[in-house]
Amino acid sequence: MKRKNAAALLCALLLCCLALTAQAGATEVGVVVNDVPTNRLHLRTLPSTDADSLGKYYTGVEVEVLDASNFGDWAKVRVRGVEGFMLKTFLHIGTDLNVAPAMPEGIVNNPNPADRLNLRQWPTERSESLGKYYNGTKVTVLGIRDNWYHVDVGGQSGFMRAEYLYVEGIDDGSGSTGGSTGGSVTGYATVNNPDPADRLHLRTQPSTDAPSLGKYYNGVAVRVLGQRGDWTHVEAEGVEGWMLSRYLSFPTSAVGSDVPSAIPIAYVNNPRPTDRLNLRQAADEDADSLGKYYNNTRLEVLGVCDGWYHVRVLEDGRTGYMAAAYVTLADLPYMAYGAYAVPGDLPVGYYLVTGQSASVALTYADGHTLSLNGATVADSYVIYLTTGMHVRVNDGTALEHILARPYVSDKTAMAFAGMALLRIGTDYPTGAAIVRPAPGCVAGAYTLYDAASGQELESGKVEGEIAFDLREGTNLRLYDCVISTNG
Repeated sequence: MKRKNAAALLCALLLCCLALTAQAGATEVGVVVNDVPTNRLHLRTLPSTDADSLGKYYTGVEVEVLDASNFGDWAKVRVRGVEGFMLKTFLHIGTDLNVAPAMPEGIVNNPNPADRLNLRQWPTERSESLGKYYNGTKVTVLGIRDNWYHVDVGGQSGFMRAEYLYVEGIDDGSGSTGGSTGGSVTGYATVNNPDPADRLHLRTQPSTDAPSLGKYYNGVAVRVLGQRGDWTHVEAEGVEGWMLSRYLSFPTSAVGSDVPSAIPIAYVNNPRPTDRLNLRQAADEDADSLGKYYNNTRLEVLGVCDGWYHVRVLEDGRTGYMAAAYVTLADLPYMAYGAYAVPGDLPVGYYLVTGQSASVALTYADGHTLSLNGATVADSYVIYLTTGMHVRVNDGTALEHILARPYVSDKTAMAFAGMALLRIGTDYPTGAAIVRPAPGCVAGAYTLYDAASGQELESGKVEGEIAFDLREGTNLRLYDCVISTNG
């Protein structure tokens, strides 16, 4: 009898244990529902607002509710394998689960397109990789944890480094959304200092104590890679770093930014006009050259970096670094359509003439006139303006003052026209050249001098083409002539 009672008691205990086990193992489905959909709900290590956060999760994220009865205002939950506690106030449990999701979409965005981004099991570099993903892969962001995003990639969940994802409208864990500008973060931002004369540092790290990679002008567009606190991770023409978000403008559409540009125009200005200036890949004399450019090549100066300018070459769009010592900053406007006095309206010097049907009339101090008509000249040429001249620029023509000593090459096909005194080897290169009458002139004249003594070496009338072998130490004066390199 005692054996039967003992057996019955044992069965009852086993049934009770099984029931308790079933009850403990039972889970419900819950959904995060923040009071404001763009807010995020903390997953805490303990049922307390003082406990460490395991991540902040968006409205619409489903959770497994492990225990909603024994922790007061808190529910013990599991979010894609991560267990912790959430406030029940911001959870719908068991019913009313049809909630409009607010999880943003992200895109894998490695600085090096050949790289792939790891999906980690946990938010640490040492954690197991669950897969590697190329740029352009779309992910759903469930939540944020420090510098990691908790994401879903095609049904597989894990963690990805925030700095290698582009996610519109959120940061990588600080709680700000687009800095103090109030706009949403898009793929690009624009430098927007309160004082246009200021320049914005590009830092190696998100700290004002970090080394500067350069200082950039208003209007410079940068690609947004991510955000951290008050900082935005950007790429400025191939250079990665961090900029303070409050000094960036984030356009709200694809139209772009309306920040007035403060980017200065500059010119290559070598002391020796026959030299060409390297465009370097980095601000270093040993960096690879991306191209070599003659004097007067026009540039946009994007930023300044310890004796170097970060520039964009206007003639071909290349970007890189040029030594500041060989670049002259000058934002001189084009002089178009009108009459100008020299030096009252225009300073003495050389001017580039451009226009599909360029036409310029020159009147010298002695009353002599010269008309240059674009129908008979190359696409661009240079005139030399002296004191006492008057210049009329006709419609469809522009004059641009060039500051550096000019250099003529077969690439640029520029030529000097009008009355000019050229110092060979300084104002004009040595070597073979062709002199011919200026457009509209039947004949011109030339005089070649020894530069040191002033002695005339030769002179003559120019009716056709005359070939010269120009040597350093001589001066060539031209009247109503055009000179260009031979070849």
